[in-house]
Amino acid sequence: NYRFLMASKNDNCPSKLEGIDAELSKIDEKLSSFDDCRKRTFDLLESQLSSLQSVLQNADNRMDFKQHTGLFVSTAKSKLSDYIKAHRDIHLPISKFGKLVDKSFVDELSHLTTYFTNNEKKESRISKSITKPALKTSSLYKDSLSTKAPDDLLRLVIIEHLLREGHESLAVDLMHNFGFTQEEIGLEKFKELSDLVSSTQRGELEPAKKWLSDNREELGDKAKQLEYCLAKLDFLSTIQTEPVNPSEVIQSARQLVPFASDYSSDFEHLMGSLVFIGRSLEDTPYADLALPINPTKVSPESSQVIKNGNGFTTDDENTLSASPITKHKTEGTNALTEAANLFKACCCYHLNLSDTDPLLTAFSSGCRVLTRLHSLQRAIACLSK
Repeated sequence: NYRFLMASKNDNCPSKLEGIDAELSKIDEKLSSFDDCRKRTFDLLESQLSSLQSVLQNADNRMDFKQHTGLFVSTAKSKLSDYIKAHRDIHLPISKFGKLVDKSFVDELSHLTTYFTNNEKKESRISKSITKPALKTSSLYKDSLSTKAPDDLLRLVIIEHLLREGHESLAVDLMHNFGFTQEEIGLEKFKELSDLVSSTQRGELEPAKKWLSDNREELGDKAKQLEYCLAKLDFLSTIQTEPVNPSEVIQSARQLVPFASDYSSDFEHLMGSLVFIGRSLEDTPYADLALPINPTKVSPESSQVIKNGNGFTTDDENTLSASPITKHKTEGTNALTEAANLFKACCCYHLNLSDTDPLLTAFSSGCRVLTRLHSLQRAIACLSK
């Protein structure tokens, strides 16, 4: 369950994990062999001890007593020597396994720090376009959080983070390992959020389309930005899969026209990517618009645009900002991850949750405070001397 936290020293992580699995299999074989040896040894000694007791009770003289006792002691020494040797044979594969783990994976957490800080930047960029709801007391947990032990709170926060990022199966595994129930982690409500994020990241837009349709009235003007997002993904998918079909590209581009004035900067950036039509947008000024090479096909029906004559208002309290939904040349992201982050923020709004991930917030805050705490600790140490 914790392999996702590891960072390989090179990009050949699958082969590293295969090597570790092979070493684990060797350890299992040695442990199984040792267990068989243990059973044979003690079963034999127990049998011989019973026989010795019977012989001693019927021994005629002291010589018979010494002979049978000596034979038992000799057998016990021989079998226990084999038992100790089998135990020592386990040490080598275990030592080799430990060295392989140390050699294959980084033992520091800078990669984890980067993961959290980068995700916090992505969330803050998306949240700028969305008015945060006035949150009530969260109903996602069965018990009051104030009654939870610190360790349980941390575990709940980790599980919530995984659900927010679309890793439902891993979150459920941890839920069982930590002994939580579905009600305690609010799995039923978080499942909607997790499924929406993971499907969008894979390029499956039908769940996003259905969710938007079901919650359009509650989202109000926020729905317009999501409609633009789906139309944008449809356009990017078309220029990637149908670059030699001008009619398809034009038809897809027409769906974006109703949004051009509201998202002018992003629209111009999107149209500029046509310079590179027919080739990957990776390693271009439009890399933030790139789609994975083999995503689940984005359906043209996924981005039906509702056209209306109403102007787009920008009320600070109730609507989305008309600023671009993506930041150009965003490192480490693509159009699908940006869309997933946007839908995640809106789904959090729908669930009356903050779109700020508590684990990201806690970790990034800790990273900022840690250096100051360390300096303060050194200052106190100097003063105490």
